[in-house]
Amino acid sequence: MSVTEQANVKVNVNGEQAKSQLDALQGKAKELKIELQNAFKAGDVKGYNKVKRELSGIKKDAKSLQRQMFEVDKVMRNLGGTT
Repeated sequence: MSVTEQANVKVNVNGEQAKSQLDALQGKAKELKIELQNAFKAGDVKGYNKVKRELSGIKKDAKSLQRQMFEVDKVMRNLGGTT
C-alpha cells in the first residue's frame, strides 16, 4: 500500500521589508554608538552599561536578520533550479 502526502506552503518573501528592517536596526545602532560615547565622556557608568546592553541586543538582532535573509535567499535559489 502506498501512502502519499501532500503539503501546501504559502511563502511570502518581501526583500524590501527585510532590507528596511535591517536599515532601521543599523540606524539605531549608529545612534546608540553616539550615546555610548557620550555616556563614556560624561563618566555615566550606569548609562554606559545600559546603552551597551541595548547596543549589543540591536547588533544581535541585525546579525540574526542578516542570517535569515541569507538562508531565504539560498533556499529561493535552490527552488529556482527545481522543476
